[in-house]
Amino acid sequence: MLISVCICTHNRAGSLGETLSCLSRATVPSGAKWEVIVVNNGSSDATEEVLADFASRMPLRIVRESKLGLSHARNAAVRVSEGDIVVWTDDDVLVSPGWLEAYHNTSLAYPDHAIFGGPIVPHFREQPPRWLREGIQSVPGAFALRDLGANPLEIQVGQEPYGANFAVRGPLQRELVFDSNLGRVGSDGGLLGEETTLVRQLLETGVRGRWVPEALVHHVIPPERQTLAYLRGYYRMAAVSGTSTDEISVPRILGFPRWMLRSYVEHSLAYLVTRATLPSSVWLRHFARKEALRGALSARRHWPSRHLPSTGS
Repeated sequence: MLISVCICTHNRAGSLGETLSCLSRATVPSGAKWEVIVVNNGSSDATEEVLADFASRMPLRIVRESKLGLSHARNAAVRVSEGDIVVWTDDDVLVSPGWLEAYHNTSLAYPDHAIFGGPIVPHFREQPPRWLREGIQSVPGAFALRDLGANPLEIQVGQEPYGANFAVRGPLQRELVFDSNLGRVGSDGGLLGEETTLVRQLLETGVRGRWVPEALVHHVIPPERQTLAYLRGYYRMAAVSGTSTDEISVPRILGFPRWMLRSYVEHSLAYLVTRATLPSSVWLRHFARKEALRGALSARRHWPSRHLPSTGS
């Protein structure tokens, strides 16, 4: 079996070096070969120097994609991949030693499954504030955290693995295209959900997925993401990413669905009250919800309540 590990990167030379260093220590399954495909998506920092340094340490293939956007970078990786299984992770992730083995062994044990996903747990770069340490499980989506439990299970719609830790059988992956209307663009722009949208579509058509709890990775959370300002920006982006332009008949105020305005006020008031009286595991849910609603209102989109983005609560 050939395993293609794919990483897309943009101006994260420091964290990319840590990711590749950790990956170089992962156990390669007996009888398997691997390749590491890194797509440099228009980086202007020291990314090229980092890649040159690791080229002699692992079977590294460097792809340069000048068109900014995570979906463009993912598609570039897919085009050159040759693996029987394509395994995805990010440039700010630390993989566990048995990560590759877990995906390799599960893909052999379940030949009728084509999608695989594993847990993503936080790795704080510095000691986080208490409110985040105690309440992070109320806002897992903002930190790409995913944990479906310690036991293997069938992945259902709504349990899609996240982009920092999932795998797809190579032949199927190479038939697919990530939606270029989705995905981060550069450091701050773009939308979310290019990978979960694709995986959800596959699951809805009957493709089977398998949760692999042994395929563990740690997502590095730097100090600049350990703030309410970061969460505010994330959930407003998540709201715009999840909007729909469906035309539906619902009561409106100034063009906005009335339910949305009412819900925004309710969660804003609940946040103010619970912030002063209850643990962060409670008030962070209201904070995330109100910011998602604020993002939707700011986008001035008309979309039904069933499309309200998940806040991980």
